[in-house]
Amino acid sequence: MVELTKEKEETTIREGEKTRGKVDAINRIVWFYMIKKHGLSEQQLAHMSGAVCPAKVKDNPATLVRIFDPDVAKEKGIDVQDYESLNEHPGLILYEGYYYGHGRAREIIVERRNEVGPSLLENKIKEGAITEVGVTKEKTATHKWLGRIGNFMMMGGFMLVLILGVGIVIAISILTKGC
Repeated sequence: MVELTKEKEETTIREGEKTRGKVDAINRIVWFYMIKKHGLSEQQLAHMSGAVCPAKVKDNPATLVRIFDPDVAKEKGIDVQDYESLNEHPGLILYEGYYYGHGRAREIIVERRNEVGPSLLENKIKEGAITEVGVTKEKTATHKWLGRIGNFMMMGGFMLVLILGVGIVIAISILTKGC
């Protein structure tokens, strides 16, 4: 009875941290990989969408990727809302894989999905190379603060900081000449 309670508590904690992923345009890292590795054109990729979900690959935070054609899904009357919804319609998945080492990818593998048999991701999950699919960790206060600074800098804050810096340097040079 005690063991069941422990398992239930762990499950409850995990459910609070779990996500079904999301559907978005194909990530830039994956975009260039698909052009280089699979010879797809930018026009072909522009008509595709990517479903992504967090996971761990070899104990590294990673992103699982599934690439599909939203027009084909619409023709079949299927509404792909997130990564997990493609589990129910594997025939829609054209390519799948993962990348980790966000920013400059340390490893990226995206392959054409097998029509028959288990897929690349299914095999990696069975082997234990991919774990914690859909599990997200809450960001620490430091991560949130650094994220806000990054957003500020990207939205023109860099120019403001640069102008203030130049102003301070000019003020100091004027004050030192006066002495």
